[in-house]
Amino acid sequence: FLSAILTDSRFLLEIDIYRGVKLTFILPVMLTAVLFMKRYDLLQVVGKGLKTLWERLNGLLDTEITFRHVAVLAVLLFIAYYFVGRSGHTGGVPVPAIELKMRAFLEQLMYARPREKEFMIGHPAFFMAVLAVYRCAPRWWQFVLTCAAVIGQGSLVQTFCHMRTPVVMSFVRALDGYAVGVVFGVIAVLVLGMLLPLVVKFRRRYLEE
Repeated sequence: FLSAILTDSRFLLEIDIYRGVKLTFILPVMLTAVLFMKRYDLLQVVGKGLKTLWERLNGLLDTEITFRHVAVLAVLLFIAYYFVGRSGHTGGVPVPAIELKMRAFLEQLMYARPREKEFMIGHPAFFMAVLAVYRCAPRWWQFVLTCAAVIGQGSLVQTFCHMRTPVVMSFVRALDGYAVGVVFGVIAVLVLGMLLPLVVKFRRRYLEE
């Protein structure tokens, strides 16, 4: 549907320009995060009124900032900058040389080179999120993995936003991304499956102490 819209002559002649490339990556993750927190009440405010929400916000503002908070915030800001900066075709974060070599290899190996956001982040995160729910992993683990899984879906939408690329090419590119993503996903699930029991054991020992 999106490809059909963008094949209009107004877009091909660049009379109209498709806007919102970066928003397509950011907005789904933000909306998923909000819906997830509301569904599972991660902030513990659902059904308790605006007064409780206001009290929790005041408590959050009164929190003493430690070096741990600053470090976590710096990591999140770097991820956001890198994630948004890599989208689009102009400006932004430069592509590392090793990634350029990987892209060239995939272009030679496959009919259409898949996107890294799909087979390295989004699709594997989908498999890991299912495993996390099945194994009853901590809710915040499920939250992070679910948000990461949405990144792949946003990237899939962007795949079909290239108006001068035949839709068959975009379709095959999406299939190639899923095929490679399955391989990465299986490996990630095996690793996570081995780590989860260790994390649960460590957490129980920590709580007992």
